[in-house]
Amino acid sequence: MGIYGLITSRNMVRVLMCLELILNSMNINLVTFSDFFDSRQLKGDIFSIFLIAIADAIVLIIESDIQEPDRMKNLRFSLNIE
Repeated sequence: MGIYGLITSRNMVRVLMCLELILNSMNINLVTFSDFFDSRQLKGDIFSIFLIAIADAIVLIIESDIQEPDRMKNLRFSLNIE
């Protein structure tokens, strides 16, 4: 569902929702296999929390660019990115 929606969707909000579905399914797999293979260490759990934080930051940046594109354009030029 996530990959199909990511490929076929033209709506940016729907694309972000499909991307979140893909990342959440990846996090579920990380936690499950981390518990299955090594139940004493929390590597998969910590890495999935890290991925959730990164995914949320990406969504916030993209949503702010959708809502106010002029502000984000000014931000890029004010940082002197060449």
